Amino acid sequence: MSLLLVAVVAVAAVGSRLAVQNSGGSSDSAKRVNLIAVKDYGKSGSFVFGDGSVESLEQAELRSQISAQVSKINVSVGDKVSKDQALVNFQNADFLAQLGQVQAGLDAQESRLAEMRKGVRAEDLNITKTELDKANQGLGNIYSNTPNLLSDAYSKSEDAVRKQLDQFFTNDEELNPQLTFLVSDAQTKIDVETGRLGASAELNKWRVELSAVTSTSTQSDFDKLITNSKAHVAFIKSFLDRTSDAIRYETGLSQTAVDGFRLTLGVAKGEANGAATSISAQEQAISAQKLVIQGIKNQLQLKEAGYTSDQIASQEALVQQSLESVNALRAQVAKTVIRSPIDGVVAAIPARVGELSSPGQLVVSVVNKDWLKVKSFVSASDVSLVEEGADAVIGDNIAGKVNRVAPSIDPGTKKVQVDVIVSDPKTSNLVVGQNVAVKIAAKQIAGSGASFLLPLQAVKISSDGAFVYLVENGMLSERPVQLGAVNGEFVEVKSGISADMSIVSPVYELKTGEKVSVNQ
Repeated sequence: MSLLLVAVVAVAAVGSRLAVQNSGGSSDSAKRVNLIAVKDYGKSGSFVFGDGSVESLEQAELRSQISAQVSKINVSVGDKVSKDQALVNFQNADFLAQLGQVQAGLDAQESRLAEMRKGVRAEDLNITKTELDKANQGLGNIYSNTPNLLSDAYSKSEDAVRKQLDQFFTNDEELNPQLTFLVSDAQTKIDVETGRLGASAELNKWRVELSAVTSTSTQSDFDKLITNSKAHVAFIKSFLDRTSDAIRYETGLSQTAVDGFRLTLGVAKGEANGAATSISAQEQAISAQKLVIQGIKNQLQLKEAGYTSDQIASQEALVQQSLESVNALRAQVAKTVIRSPIDGVVAAIPARVGELSSPGQLVVSVVNKDWLKVKSFVSASDVSLVEEGADAVIGDNIAGKVNRVAPSIDPGTKKVQVDVIVSDPKTSNLVVGQNVAVKIAAKQIAGSGASFLLPLQAVKISSDGAFVYLVENGMLSERPVQLGAVNGEFVEVKSGISADMSIVSPVYELKTGEKVSVNQ
């Protein structure tokens, strides 16, 4: 027997159990068999079968570029969206405030440059002096709000440590605070309990510093108080982060208790973050106003002294520097709005209003349903019958064409990926992510001139050769055939059958001359 017939026999033996099921009852009754039309297995009529999922050829997974809280979601899953449409907004009040301040600085610098180029007049000097007075007054107003702002930041930080985390510790305000739950990592336990002691010390020191503020406190005093307040909050935030590790290493708590601790710690972190943000915003507001004042002073000095070409060039450099700061903040503000880069449909919105989004976190997905493909997989033994450009049928009757055949086997599925483009996505009713079956027109076998590619299970192999079964007068009769190459689950038949025949498939456990009944 040839090597080819041995291979066919090996594959055919797999279906013996199916043949027993087809045989029906006892040997005295007619076995029930199935017929297939040979015409359906001509070289142009055979298929390769696969399965896969629907994907969009154009889709976008939009991720956050900043750490900010989601303030508004403008769309729902399934909504049609246009390119550049705003989908999700993050809180941006701080960015806008900073942008306004820096923009004001730029306007002042540009105004100065224009005046320098025009030359100086007496009335210009008086106007500049008035601007300087107003700018100094503005700085004083900002500083006057500092005690209230820092007191609010202190209250938030104190609430985070002494109220929200009260259930985490015993002996909270004593020299030996203890966690109320067991922690498997000893160093984490030591760090957290030491951190709780330190947090109280920071709060106590902060309170003393705030109480020292008087009506005679100078701007320099406030600058030092802001710097110290930032350090206090930084310590408390570090302590809260380390407390998160303690929850991660806890032992003995129920899941409900763990969830409760995490929720409470999240509230505490939110308060500490809020305190840090408000202090930072105040510091930036002061810095921005000081830049404005310095700019006006420089302007006044230049006007009083007259302007040289070098001075004008220096002012141009300041304008450029301010412009770069404005553009950087505008870029940050732009990142607070997630816009669709394509026309399409909203596929998913993992984000939720009020949640804190981190850089790189998925916020919303958009797909273009007008361009779909099926990422399908076919048996490695069948891939030789698949070629790019071949017609395909997706599901029952959706037309498609093979766009790409992977050059290697997918390590996950152990099959070969074949991408099929959907010919008319608008009328297909396919949904992105949907699992579908794919039928691909098999390519012709080169060289042999074979007329048919039959399923292996339709061919019987014996020591005398290969043949197929026909049903004649309720009995099985054999028809010898000449076989060619095996291609996956099909075998090339070079001669012995014609397109007008119907043959039995599968043929396992059947014998010539047996009485059979054809399944309808």
